[in-house]
Amino acid sequence: MDLFEEAKKFVGILKNDECYCFVPVLPLGGKKSVKTLEIGKTREHIEVITQLVGGVGMGRLYLARIDKIWQELQGLGN
Repeated sequence: MDLFEEAKKFVGILKNDECYCFVPVLPLGGKKSVKTLEIGKTREHIEVITQLVGGVGMGRLYLARIDKIWQELQGLGN
């Protein structure tokens, strides 16, 4: 079973605005294990990781794109 499938089984099913988060996050020494996963808000988790490691993908440009996509997805729910 892959980590995502294990997470669904042991941590729970995600809502649309959630993701599985390693706690502590991997850059701070977290372990890549289902035992260290929690459910968190996707946007906030990306922001925390970006602040810790200086960016994901293309940094601020990447986050701006994520924000735009997030806003579009929120519009789909209406």
